[in-house]
Amino acid sequence: MKITRKQLRRLIAEAFKQKVPLFDPVTQGEIDALRQKGRQDADLSGLSDSQIAKLATLGQGSPESVNQERSIYQALGSTEPDFGIEQEQDFLDAQDDYLVDLQDYNIEQALEDVFINGNRDPKLLKQLGFARFGDLDPNYKRSMMKSNSWYYEHIESILNKSIDDLMYVESVSYNTSRFFYSIKHFLDNHFKNYPAQNGLLKVYNKKAKITDVVAGQSFAVGFMAGGNDTIFI
Repeated sequence: MKITRKQLRRLIAEAFKQKVPLFDPVTQGEIDALRQKGRQDADLSGLSDSQIAKLATLGQGSPESVNQERSIYQALGSTEPDFGIEQEQDFLDAQDDYLVDLQDYNIEQALEDVFINGNRDPKLLKQLGFARFGDLDPNYKRSMMKSNSWYYEHIESILNKSIDDLMYVESVSYNTSRFFYSIKHFLDNHFKNYPAQNGLLKVYNKKAKITDVVAGQSFAVGFMAGGNDTIFI
């Protein structure tokens, strides 16, 4: 079934908006792998060696010959994706457009999921650039503990977690995240925060509800040391 470029763009847009939160784009390599997997279902038993060789040659030629090769494989039972080389390129081009247009949308959606809905899925946090302190390279971890032990002791107390169980993200240094300032901006604009330890730490609290046992729940701490801004959760 052929679809127009406008329909293709709409399908991609809807798919991306539903893929929470940081979609992984489909690559040319993944499409090729899917096609090769589908071709395992094709029955080539009725073709001679020379015909099989000619079929392979078609796949290395012009767009028209590539489309012919795909049609032949599909006629022989291949379950590969049913679109021509032009539609395939249209898909990849349209996807690139939406990767740009929907970048901010998906980051915002991700941050809502983590900080408002409480999703702590490790894969999601890794996509945002968070790392588990306990998983750090031992030498780097030792260096951080030596230079910032005062901060970590207070952060452990505030968040009620051991340092090894804390997730963190940095503006620069070893665990730099390209989303750091999006994360910081989101926290600053969605949650109450207050300074602690003479203003050296910034503590973020979730808004209290009438049913809360404790008026506010601290769930993130930020601090800056040596020009490196860090957020722990």
